Amino acid sequence: MVMGDFKGKRGLRQGDPLFPYLFVIAMNCLSTMLNKAAEKGKFNYHDKCSATKLTHICFADDLLISVEEIEIFASGLSQQDCDLISFSTGIPQGTLPVHYLGVPLCTKKLSMSKCEVLIHQVNTRITSWSAKSLSFAGRLVLIKTVIAGISTFRCSTFILPKACIRRINSLYSFYLSKGNLEGHHSARVSWALIKKPKEAGCLEIKDLSTWNRACCLKLIWLLFFQSGSVWVAWFIREILEGNVSNLWTIKPHRENSWLANKLIKI
Repeated sequence: MVMGDFKGKRGLRQGDPLFPYLFVIAMNCLSTMLNKAAEKGKFNYHDKCSATKLTHICFADDLLISVEEIEIFASGLSQQDCDLISFSTGIPQGTLPVHYLGVPLCTKKLSMSKCEVLIHQVNTRITSWSAKSLSFAGRLVLIKTVIAGISTFRCSTFILPKACIRRINSLYSFYLSKGNLEGHHSARVSWALIKKPKEAGCLEIKDLSTWNRACCLKLIWLLFFQSGSVWVAWFIREILEGNVSNLWTIKPHRENSWLANKLIKI
């Protein structure tokens, strides 16, 4: 039982057991204020969020928000309004595309240029191993495990461009046969044959294109079995016209995002 007021001296520290409770209280209050403001018409819903009445999405990955490391992204606002918000908050304006949690945030179809980060990661990892003079079997294990794991996260988020998949496969093939990425070489066995199952006498390396489609099928699975998800509720209402069964009959539409149309085509 607390008698009277008390003043905090040190503030919250990392791992403080009180922090989650305070965060939830503050988050609920802020969410309620935003929802009521939208209902009173103080600001409008996004065109694709009015039916679901979605005003905001909260993410918490740290105790503090660093003003020096964040930017404001606006859509449908005049430059004057953007400047006013930036001036009032002290937060600079950002431009798309940017990378968030390792994936590019973009409004248009994922291009080869936006996949350069992924290709660079694969290239860097292979280069770091080239000096270790690994055997053929060792290189095969690394390709099947570590390098393949680098692309799995992207594969489960986007449909990668075919040019990106060809480039990554080329790096795989080059490193597997030669042990480094220097110079030029011609593979004795085609990559299409190498990745076939062991039963066929091949090495059974995961086909990146097939794996990409399989990972994105998980998003389709979520539509049927994760009804509590905000993304699922939004996708069903806005893209599938309120009925998840429409996924099998609905056609791609120019007003949908490129990713939504890709999922419809799978």
